[in-house]
Amino acid sequence: KAELDAAKQMTLQMLVQIASNNYALASQFTMLENDEFGFDYYTKYWDTVQALTVAEINAVAKKHCSLAGMAKIQAGGA
Repeated sequence: KAELDAAKQMTLQMLVQIASNNYALASQFTMLENDEFGFDYYTKYWDTVQALTVAEINAVAKKHCSLAGMAKIQAGGA
């Protein structure tokens, strides 16, 4: 739960950062308009992030991540 809360906080910080100045804000509004996401996109995005649970994330990870599809690599000395 603590890791999920930290990830949610980092997401909020990212959302604040992309609106940190007038140029960044104008750029985001242009992207939203061009891609037809609607100006409420970030509100919906944040609401979705806030609603996520550890169980939901674990279910998605279990469905899409498999050890069989991963490789182990080692860098540096043996």
